[in-house]
Amino acid sequence: MATSAINIEKSTSAIDTEKWETGIDATVTDIKEVKAFVDWRLSIYKENGWKGFDLWESFIDDFESFTRDILNNLGKNRLKKIRDYLRKNRVYVRKEVRKSIVDGLLGTIHEPTLLKWPTDDPTDDPTDDPTDDPTDGPADDPTLALPLLPTAPVQAIQLSNTLLNPTLTLARITQATD
Repeated sequence: MATSAINIEKSTSAIDTEKWETGIDATVTDIKEVKAFVDWRLSIYKENGWKGFDLWESFIDDFESFTRDILNNLGKNRLKKIRDYLRKNRVYVRKEVRKSIVDGLLGTIHEPTLLKWPTDDPTDDPTDDPTDDPTDGPADDPTLALPLLPTAPVQAIQLSNTLLNPTLTLARITQATD
């Protein structure tokens, strides 16, 4: 068992997690217990290996009672852990410069359907791989880079197109250097 899983197990072992099987009302629960709930749910997501729609569905069900203030009280590190875990597992959470993590999480929580990963997201889907999803097509993947042209001088041979006087023309092409 990984160290983080052991730590989560220790932090939630003193709290009866059975009462959370049907969710939590974060608006009437002590923040310490809310933090333990969040850690426990992340461990459940990892344990089950949920991705995409399954993860999103569970996440919005688990976090629907979370308000801006409650999310802010979770702390920056825990918020980043939630956001990054969701993004890593194909749940789109908006991540923008000068926008709070809370705004991105609230957007995902209150979105009525699973968002498609936008093509203009500067931090594109980290799991977009041609083998990760049967619905992926070649257009979903980045264009391969063209190989660099050789930098050594190249000789070109051009045959004259005249029937009466065929001549061979040589041209030497070299790369300019600064």
